[in-house]
Amino acid sequence: MKFYHNLSFKYFVAISAVLSLMVIGIFVHFYRLQKKAILGEVKNQARILCTQILLTRSWLADMGGVYVRKRKGLEVNPYLGSEGKIEGKDGQLYLLRNPAMVTRELSEYAKQEGLYQFRLTSDRYINPANAPDGIERFALRLFKEKKQKEYFVQQESDGQKVLRLIVPLYIKKSCLKCHQYQGYQLGELRGCISILIPAGEAYRKIIAQRNTLIMAACFILIVTVFTLYTLNRSLIIRPINRLREKIRRFEDDVNTAIQSSTRKDEIGALEKGFYQMTRTIKNSHQEMRREILRATEEQRRLNSELKRANLQLQERDEVKTNFLATVSHELRTPLTTIKGGVEYLLKTVEGKEQKRFLDVLERNIQQLIRMVNNLIDLARIELNRIELELEEANLKELLDEVLLLFDGFIRERKITLRREGFRDIIIPIDYRRMNQVFLNLLHNAVKFSPEGGEIIVKMDEDDNYVSVAITDHGAGIDPRKISTIFTRYRCQDGGKQKGEGSGLGLAIAQGLVHAHGGRIEVESLPGDHTTFTVILPKYQKKEEKFQGDPNGGKKDHSAC
Repeated sequence: MKFYHNLSFKYFVAISAVLSLMVIGIFVHFYRLQKKAILGEVKNQARILCTQILLTRSWLADMGGVYVRKRKGLEVNPYLGSEGKIEGKDGQLYLLRNPAMVTRELSEYAKQEGLYQFRLTSDRYINPANAPDGIERFALRLFKEKKQKEYFVQQESDGQKVLRLIVPLYIKKSCLKCHQYQGYQLGELRGCISILIPAGEAYRKIIAQRNTLIMAACFILIVTVFTLYTLNRSLIIRPINRLREKIRRFEDDVNTAIQSSTRKDEIGALEKGFYQMTRTIKNSHQEMRREILRATEEQRRLNSELKRANLQLQERDEVKTNFLATVSHELRTPLTTIKGGVEYLLKTVEGKEQKRFLDVLERNIQQLIRMVNNLIDLARIELNRIELELEEANLKELLDEVLLLFDGFIRERKITLRREGFRDIIIPIDYRRMNQVFLNLLHNAVKFSPEGGEIIVKMDEDDNYVSVAITDHGAGIDPRKISTIFTRYRCQDGGKQKGEGSGLGLAIAQGLVHAHGGRIEVESLPGDHTTFTVILPKYQKKEEKFQGDPNGGKKDHSAC
C-alpha cells in the first residue's frame, strides 16, 4: 500500500493544513496589529511635533516675530524691509525672524541633527522655497474639499523611509498682520505644514516583530502537529493496525483465537464488535461444515444408489439388446425361407390377382428383413461386437456405385445431382458397411429434397483424413433437434413421405463410421440446406476395433 494511502498520512496532512491556515491567519492578524501600533506611535510623535511647531508659530505671530543676534550664516529677511534688522544698545546687529522663517530654520537645524524635517507651504506662496510639491498639492486639495483633517503618507527621503504628516494651516487673527495684503480672510486655508518623521527604526521593529511571530508560529505549528500526530498514532492508528492484524490472521485461519478488547472508547467498541462477529462466523462455519458433511454423506448414498440403479439399467439394457439380437437372428431365418417361397410362387402362379398379392407380400417381407438386419447391426454396435472386414477400397468407386442405385429415383423426381472433387482415393474400409452408410445418407438426402431440387456430393482430403459431404436443399433441421438426430428410434421430420423409416438408419451409420475411427458432422440451415459430412481416416491401426456406445448412452424408445 502506498504511504499516501495511509490514514495517518492523510490525518497528518489534514491537521497540518488546518493548523497552518489557522496559524497564518492569527499571525497575519497580530502582525497587522503590531504594525498598526508601531506606526501609530510614529504618527503620534508627528502629531505632537506638529502641535509644538504650531504653538511656536502662534506665539511668534502673537509676539510679532523675534529678533536674534546676527551671526555667521544668518541673512536679513528680504521680505520684511527696514524692519528686518535693528541695532542694539550693545552695538550688535539683530535680525527679525517671522514665524515662516523660524519654522524653516528650525527644520534645517533638526535635519542637521538627524531628527526630523518640516516646512510650510502654500498655493499662494511668496518665497519660491515654500512652493508645494505633488503630495502637498494633493493634500491641500483634500483640505479645501474638507475631506480630511490631516494626511499621512509613507515615502522615502534621502534613501530613508519616513512618515509624512501634512496638517492644514488656517488664517488666524495674528496672521492677518503679515498676510492680509494677499487677500486672506480670517479662517481661510492659508497652506499646510509638512512634517517628515524618520520611520526606519519603526520598520525595523515591524520586521523584528514579524520574524518573531513567524518563529513563534512555526514552533507552535510544529509542536501542535507533532503532538496531535503522536496522539493520533497512539490512540487511533496503532489500535486500528492491531485490529487489522487480527482480521488478517482471522482471514488466514478462522480458528485463530481472538481476544476481546478492554477499552471503553469507540475503538474498544469496534474491537468488541469484531470479536462478536468472529464468534458468529466460527459458529456458522462449524454449522456449515456439519451441513457439508451431512450433504456429502447424503450425496455418497445417492451416488451409490444411482450407481446400483445404473448397473441394473445397463444389465437390463444388455439383456434387452441380447434379446433383440437373438430374436432378430431367429426371425431372419424363417423370413428368408418365406421370401424364397414367395419368389417361387411368383414364378409358378399365373393368376394376376395372385401375383399382385404375392408382390405386396414380397415387398413387406423385404422390409421386415431390412428391419431385422438393422436391429442386428444396432445390437452388435451397442455390444461392441461388430466386426469389420477392412480392405483397401477406392472410395470414388464406392460413391459412384451408390449414386448409380439412386439414379432412377433422382431422375423421376427431377433432382439435379452434382459431384465435386471426385477422384480416386484408396483407404482401408469395410466396403459393405460403408456402402450401407452412404446408402442411408443419400436415401435421406433424396427423401428430404423437393422435386426439382439439388443434391451435392463433395469429396475432399488432407494428409490424414478423407471426407464426403452430402448436401440437400430441403426443409433443413431445427437447431434444437440436431443433437438428437443420431438417437435410435428417432425419425427426422420434413420428408416427402412422413412415417417412413424405423429411426435406426442414422444411429447405425454413426456407429459404423465410429467403428472405422471416423465421425459424422451435421450442419443445417432451416429452410435452406442440410449437410452430412463423413470423415474417415486414411490409415487404420492393425486389429482396431470399435469401442463405446455410438449414441453416447442416449436412448429414445419413442416410435416413429
